[in-house]
This record gives sequence, C-alpha cells and structure tokens, in this order.
Amino acid sequence: MRQSEERYISLLTDFGFKRIFGTDPNKELLVNFLNSLFDGEEVIKDVKCLSSENVGDVSLKAYRDIKNSLDTAKEEGRAEGRKEGRAEGIAMVVKNMHAKGMDIDVIASITGLNKDEVESLCL
Repeated sequence: MRQSEERYISLLTDFGFKRIFGTDPNKELLVNFLNSLFDGEEVIKDVKCLSSENVGDVSLKAYRDIKNSLDTAKEEGRAEGRKEGRAEGIAMVVKNMHAKGMDIDVIASITGLNKDEVESLCL
C-alpha cells in the first residue's frame, strides 16, 4: 500500500501566498484575512482577483521598465526645456543691455559670456 506524503504550502513564499489567497475560490478567505488585519478600522466586503503579473502580453516587469523609461525621458525633456529657457532668457537680457547702450565688454563680464557670444547675440 502506498503511503501518502503530506505537503504544505508556505504562506511566506510568493507562490504560496498567491496560491492560497489569490484565487477566486479562496476569495472569502482573503476578505476575512484582510479584515482581521484592519481590526475593524476598515471593512472589506469584496475583492477581485486579478493577475497583476501578466497584463495582456506584457509582463509587470516589462511594464515597469517601459514606465521608468518614459518617466526618465520626460524628466530629461523638462531639464532640456529649462536649459533652453535659460539660454533664451540670457539672450534677451544681453539684447536689452546692448539696446540700452551698455558696452559689450561690460555685458560679457556681467553675464559670464565671452565677447564673441555677446556680439553674436546682439546681431
């Protein structure tokens, strides 16, 4: 006669926790578990079990990689825009100083630009 081997699922592993609490048949068990954690401060009546690891054909890791890339690109774009804005602001100041009759050498020393840069902006 074959002896049956006892097997346990550890809730301390990602697989075990998802296997016990992350399936539709165990939805009531998950609701009870969460309500016990909130100790009456919040009450959960229902949950919807979704697979967050695969959204369509895109894995969660791929989604995060794409999102991080987009966020980085947006920040770099903002920084570049600020830099361009500063350059335009300096050009406007240089033109206004020159229009008021300030000497190019004085404008260069105030703005930190060299004489050639000031002259090119004043044209």
